[in-house]
Amino acid sequence: MSHKNEPAHDLNSQKDQFVKYLDSEIIYLDKTLMRPGWTKWAIIGSIATVIWIIINRLDAGKYLIGNIVIITVSISLCIDIYQIIKIFVPKINLPLHEKRFSFSTYVLGSNRAYLTLHLMRASLVIIIIYLMSNIPSQITKYSIYISNIMQGTAILSLILCSFFMLPMPLYESKNMRSKSINFILLVMLLCSIVGLWGLIELLRVSRDSISIEDIQIPFLVYAIYYLFMLLTYCSQEYPLINKLVNIKRFLVFNKISLEDARKQAEIAITGLKISEIFQDIINEIISDFQLFNECVDKLSMKFETSNDLLSEPETDVKIRNLDIVKTSATDYEAKTLMKNADRLIDDISIKVKKFHFTTDFVVGVDKNMSNDINNVLNQITEIMEVSGLRFKQLKQKIEDFYKVLEETEQGSSHTREQ
Repeated sequence: MSHKNEPAHDLNSQKDQFVKYLDSEIIYLDKTLMRPGWTKWAIIGSIATVIWIIINRLDAGKYLIGNIVIITVSISLCIDIYQIIKIFVPKINLPLHEKRFSFSTYVLGSNRAYLTLHLMRASLVIIIIYLMSNIPSQITKYSIYISNIMQGTAILSLILCSFFMLPMPLYESKNMRSKSINFILLVMLLCSIVGLWGLIELLRVSRDSISIEDIQIPFLVYAIYYLFMLLTYCSQEYPLINKLVNIKRFLVFNKISLEDARKQAEIAITGLKISEIFQDIINEIISDFQLFNECVDKLSMKFETSNDLLSEPETDVKIRNLDIVKTSATDYEAKTLMKNADRLIDDISIKVKKFHFTTDFVVGVDKNMSNDINNVLNQITEIMEVSGLRFKQLKQKIEDFYKVLEETEQGSSHTREQ
């Protein structure tokens, strides 16, 4: 009896150890999110304090609003330039087996407030530059317009992506971006630099009118912006914690096996491999191909049998078989098989288009994946071509069959008249 209970005891022991691991991971992530010293109330208090300081500076009356706005926009452009340059910093090129992906809903979904804050900054810069009348250079104005419009469009695209299950990389690798994305980033960088240079030149011309308050207030405004960024971090829910808690609950209540729990936890913590992202849709496509081939095989067998019956050399036998063949060729099963085959072809085409879109998205964020993905695409395309050819051949056989059937009917009518 003791030997029989050993496997169950080992399984329970492994289960307990895994539950303890999930507990430790959840506690670690929770502590990381708490960020000692930067609680929500501390940040709100800091924002209120900075606003009070700005009001006191403005109350002193020793400032020029034009200088404040120019310096504030210059700080915003400096942030943009720093962020773009940071993107171009060389990264280590990871091998395929170390690359992990997650879905945009999880990666970007919890950062919508943070992205919206960036979008608001870009929008405010555009509005401010449009309303300013003391910027004589149209090149400076349009450079700032272009850089912030492109930035705002990119952020808006990320916010929209956060509502869909699109694969997103959890890594940074060398030469990830395509040439078009690099070109867009370079245009943004160039426009930001030109715009910043124009504003600095404007400040140089009016340097005698710049007071200490004109410099302090823009930096205080940026401090408020930074505190709002921290507030969005503290307010966001961390989807990974919720995922691990659910895995733990399902495991404890025996709703999932230990093996499935480990697999789900690994995916949640380390992400998905590129093959795992496409596995579900590939399985669906393969399953549809199998059903399609079954329909084609049954239809081929049905019409080949009918052809054999009509190919009898004796006229009397051929006439007797005619009614059987007509019933077989127009019965419910044959019609259903043809409809199913047509439907499956349409379903496969839609799923392959979806697969193409997903793979194009992955290649867009990491062009190094193109060779591996193209190999999978070529295999699916080859299967589609073979299946499509089989279906065309079957349709041709059916057309030939109906021609033979019509000729046999005419021959039988002539024989009966005689």
